[in-house]
Amino acid sequence: MTADRPTVARTATIRPARAADVPVIHALLADLAETLDESASMTASEADLLREGFGHPPAFQVLLAEQDDRPVGLVLFFHAYSSWRGRLGVYVQDLHVVGAMRGSGLGRRLLAAAADAGRTAGCSHMRLSVAATNAAGRGFYRRIGMAERHDEVICQISDRDFVRLAERAGRF
Repeated sequence: MTADRPTVARTATIRPARAADVPVIHALLADLAETLDESASMTASEADLLREGFGHPPAFQVLLAEQDDRPVGLVLFFHAYSSWRGRLGVYVQDLHVVGAMRGSGLGRRLLAAAADAGRTAGCSHMRLSVAATNAAGRGFYRRIGMAERHDEVICQISDRDFVRLAERAGRF
């Protein structure tokens, strides 16, 4: 890490994304997928992001980080309700900082900005999931005070299996 990277991260601007930013959002998400060696898993198109993120109501929010008018990171999040807490929370779906800016504190700033947006909307907590194999990401989240939950396991059903389950609605 170069000595000036933290200063650069502090001068980066973070702002809410607009519909016109969808190509940038898509490119940053594609970069994230490539970084995680998951490019084949990313099937979202720009049209998908535009429809879901900037329709009414929007399914998610994005905060973009820019340095010298260049995109250098994003956090994509949405509100989720906790029935046990009785409060809304911020669920971070994606956090990405471009390679040259990693280690600069920009990821921490993006998460703080998402937490602030959530707090303003009445949220009381933040959650996210991170791949068990992503040691760097897990370490980062621990360093900023997030605790890994060992009392939960994420379960998912997708694609054809999801459709089959939905088609069985009312038949059980």
